[in-house]
Amino acid sequence: MFVKLHPREDVDKYNFLSIPTIPKEMDKFEVVQSAFFVLGIDSMLLLESSLLEVPTYSLSVNAGGKLSIGERLGWVKSFSQRERDLILTTNISHLNKDYLRHRDSLLTISSILQLS
Repeated sequence: MFVKLHPREDVDKYNFLSIPTIPKEMDKFEVVQSAFFVLGIDSMLLLESSLLEVPTYSLSVNAGGKLSIGERLGWVKSFSQRERDLILTTNISHLNKDYLRHRDSLLTISSILQLS
């Protein structure tokens, strides 16, 4: 798992994370095409990843009660407020089934990479 920061974000702001960040100079489409899924808040990258047919999920907070454009078009899967809260608190027993499937795939691949 990696974190792709917004281009204006300072990487030093996230030094406390145990998750590596993707270098800004790395091509975002190359990153997305190698991903099993993309999870974000509300960005153009979510639309772009859905157009590249990568499973894409939004944790947007429905600003003003509206879904993001990707969610309205049905390109980006969204979570209910309850699901968002559960995901953010990582209560595994209640997570969305698609999220769990992708998470399990990621864990399997991570463990294989660590063994090699």
